[in-house]
Amino acid sequence: MARLLFYFSLLLLLPACTRALAKNGGDEVLQQLQQAAAGDYSSALQATVREGYPDENLHLRGIWTDRYPGQYLYAETINTAAPNQPASQQVFRLERKSKRKFLLRLYELPNAETYAGAYRKPDRLAGLQPANLIEQEGCAIYLKLGKDGTYRGETKPKTCLNDRDGAAYSVTRVNLAGDFVYLWERGFSAAGEEVWGLADGGKMFLREE
Repeated sequence: MARLLFYFSLLLLLPACTRALAKNGGDEVLQQLQQAAAGDYSSALQATVREGYPDENLHLRGIWTDRYPGQYLYAETINTAAPNQPASQQVFRLERKSKRKFLLRLYELPNAETYAGAYRKPDRLAGLQPANLIEQEGCAIYLKLGKDGTYRGETKPKTCLNDRDGAAYSVTRVNLAGDFVYLWERGFSAAGEEVWGLADGGKMFLREE
């Protein structure tokens, strides 16, 4: 009888525990990944030594850490030649598929210009909710954690539709470690010919102190 009461008590507690986990993200591994990725990065060194590569700053910030379930990152890229106009703004959602495999979902922000500079002033995101985001369907990045501690992955072939400059789809490759972010974005025609993007490799962003 005592054992039945014990199990019954566990059943009563389980929903509350589940809600608590959801509120706090529920996955320490994802929380660690989010915290490791957050920071300020620069491609200035690469731009200096490789012709044709832009000098950009990449800012990653963990957002909604105590408001909504899941792990999110706000990403803002700024070209130093145009510091007042972000080159790109996105939100990433981190998901875990297995012990060493992860999914990075990409979202667009409605009226993105409204949130420019949010990496410096996070209050600008106060009115934004996950439900407001626009998912880039087919553009999720599948990451795998290597033995060296680097997360490597890319989008699935031909799933991320993109008509920029005559392309039919785009492919994004990402390497993420504690001290750098490697990002290679390219557009391809329906026949598989590269029509835009850096041909000799991606951008290398190094963490700033």
